[in-house]
Amino acid sequence: MKRVTHIIAGLCLATAVALCMDPSIPRAIAAGFLGSLVNYIIDAIGHRGPRRTPATHSILGASLLSLALLSPLIALYIIFSIPALSLGLVLGVWVAALSHILFDSLTASGTYPLYPWIRKRFRLARARYDDPVANVLVAGASILTLIWVIYARFG
Repeated sequence: MKRVTHIIAGLCLATAVALCMDPSIPRAIAAGFLGSLVNYIIDAIGHRGPRRTPATHSILGASLLSLALLSPLIALYIIFSIPALSLGLVLGVWVAALSHILFDSLTASGTYPLYPWIRKRFRLARARYDDPVANVLVAGASILTLIWVIYARFG
């Protein structure tokens, strides 16, 4: 998928997960921002030319990048008991990172979800990364998910 699709999906999915678990709108917005940021980072450092690197396009790699991105908030929470951190925010960012792996597995080049344990590429479909239909469907589904969660949460 294209970078903008990952950013939209990360923003929407992280916000939706955070809102499902925590009524705090500021934390949901923070989760959305961090979810889009983790997707940007995975895309920015996770390519050698057109090829994806297995280390960043795996469940372990995406999880470690999420943890690294959340580490300042975790430190504030542990040291100063500042309630800037919530389970919804953490899970939102993690789901956003994992969505990157899922959506890239829809492309012809696939991902390596179980790297470094299993070095096999995984594909769910064979769409081109820049296929406009696939990108619009993924971004649209992510936006609709957020709208549905907002409606269900706030009426």
